[in-house]
Amino acid sequence: SNGGVAPIQYPLNLSTINVPTFGLKLCFALLELVFVSTSKYVHSFLLLYLASRFNSPEEIMLAFELITFLLRSGGNFEEASALLLYDR
Repeated sequence: SNGGVAPIQYPLNLSTINVPTFGLKLCFALLELVFVSTSKYVHSFLLLYLASRFNSPEEIMLAFELITFLLRSGGNFEEASALLLYDR
């Protein structure tokens, strides 16, 4: 058995993502968000912002999930970005 975990109904096709390019775009997007100090409004408009920065739905959803995970881990947006950008 799979331990009670339901299988993913609509998995993302991650084979279409160029990982180095995705990582660079994600870092630039995070730096831009931190630079313009929009931390209070980040999560509300994050999906729209990422859609303007990435090319495919897979990239958008992966970036959204990564940033959402970081926001849960870091407290505020600046701390969450530092967790990813500075690898701490």
